[in-house]
Amino acid sequence: MIKISIVAPCFNEFESIPLFIHKIIVLRSNLGDRFLIDLIIVNDFSTDGSGELLQEFNELHNWITVIENKRNYGVYRSSYIGLKYAKGQWIVPMLPVDMQDPIETLEEMIVLKSKSTKTGVFGKKTDRQEGFFTKNLRLAYYRILNFTSPRKTNQNVGEFGVIDRWVVDECLIRNDYYPYLRGMISNITDDIQFHEYVWESRLFGISKHNYIKLYDHAINGFISSGAHFFRPLTLGGFLISFFSILFALLNIGLYIFNRSLFEIDGIATIIVFGSFSFGFLFIFLGLLGEYILAIHAQVRGLDRYNIKS
Repeated sequence: MIKISIVAPCFNEFESIPLFIHKIIVLRSNLGDRFLIDLIIVNDFSTDGSGELLQEFNELHNWITVIENKRNYGVYRSSYIGLKYAKGQWIVPMLPVDMQDPIETLEEMIVLKSKSTKTGVFGKKTDRQEGFFTKNLRLAYYRILNFTSPRKTNQNVGEFGVIDRWVVDECLIRNDYYPYLRGMISNITDDIQFHEYVWESRLFGISKHNYIKLYDHAINGFISSGAHFFRPLTLGGFLISFFSILFALLNIGLYIFNRSLFEIDGIATIIVFGSFSFGFLFIFLGLLGEYILAIHAQVRGLDRYNIKS
């Protein structure tokens, strides 16, 4: 019998919890005696009564563990916390309680993993039931991330999957203050099989991931896995410097041979070119600042996780 630990982050999902638990019970029943499944739910400082409801289910089922965060850490940090308590031979790194990653698909991946020699089986989204703008924004982000990263992140593949214990142990060794799990896993192993599915819309409530949080996750993805991000910027800096010098030499030549060309109209050229150069510089310094902040937080041990119970 193979033991499987499922890590489920939860934040203000009071309406979703009963159906989520019911679907996990059905999953356990369908898989029968071949697998022993336990569930680790990380309550990320919910304020809608989710914590109390989870404790009730915890008392009813001895295969459910509830972890209470002392404050809100976000979905990725919460999943990382849950991984520290996962004891299974196979582990599902992230199955949010909102059920946008279908539990029925998880059952298919578990069966597929049992027939495979691969280290992991992960869901690959063929479609996302979300708005046109957000969907294409994600698409553009991953194209840029893969262009700038030394390791390619599989597009439309997240943390929803089933993976061997040793990969999770490698992730935990890193003790990352803000883990980018999909990037970690892709850096640890390429021995992955994909299973296509549709990422569904929420059944209850609204998404807790607004554009500010998505931006935060996106920046974390860049600084976690985009080690080569500065190389295109450096190349762009060299090109701008080259054309700046060329532009300056050209104007020196024109000034020497035809001074009448230099009237007040040239001020506009200087402003446009200066603004572009400074804009590029500020982008570079902003990204450099993100790297420095990440290094500072990791080295100083900032924002470490604390659980209440």
